[in-house]
Amino acid sequence: MENRVKTIPMNSKDMVYQLLEYAKTDEIEYMRGKHNKIEYGVRLPIFVYALHSYIDEHGKLPSQSEFYDYYLEVNKDNKVINSLDDYLMKFLKARAYRAYPSIIRDIHFAKLLDENTMLDEVIFDKKLDVKEGIDVLVVENNQKYAINCYYNTRRSKEARIVKKKHRHKKSNEYVYVEFPINSNEGIKISDKFVLYGTKHVINILNTILKHQKQAS
Repeated sequence: MENRVKTIPMNSKDMVYQLLEYAKTDEIEYMRGKHNKIEYGVRLPIFVYALHSYIDEHGKLPSQSEFYDYYLEVNKDNKVINSLDDYLMKFLKARAYRAYPSIIRDIHFAKLLDENTMLDEVIFDKKLDVKEGIDVLVVENNQKYAINCYYNTRRSKEARIVKKKHRHKKSNEYVYVEFPINSNEGIKISDKFVLYGTKHVINILNTILKHQKQAS
């Protein structure tokens, strides 16, 4: 397991600063268009891998447009992407643009937890995210807490139901914590993009403490 919390060369404040600077000139969009083929019908290269590759290569977060351009560049020989016509490429872009704030929100929250708590371990692992659907993993007193982070909207909830049904099975190894964020909470980057804040750190700590008391 690779803990990206320890290897990403930025802290949570660096991330916020970069994103706010991007939002001034490269407005962060939430593109609504979906097509069943792009969502479920083809095996696309994983978005989270491309974003982390960009961070490793450039030492910073990409803007939303930089992320999409980089995704296409590193996957320029991918047969699935190259088979898509212009019409379907619009839906690929929409899916990438939706993935961007989601991935960054997870990374930022993991960093925020690690910096502001004395939890035994806070882990963000790319493969754990992709293969088991765990956004942030917290280990406290040998108990593993799988924190699922998402925007608290009907669409996000529907997407999580589909994700659980088709991609990831729960394991008895973890205590699963559903942890949505509302649009009026946390750190606002743009109208469609908010990050978890100090209040959410306190809420997670209280959730873990409550579970540990009940389990003891």
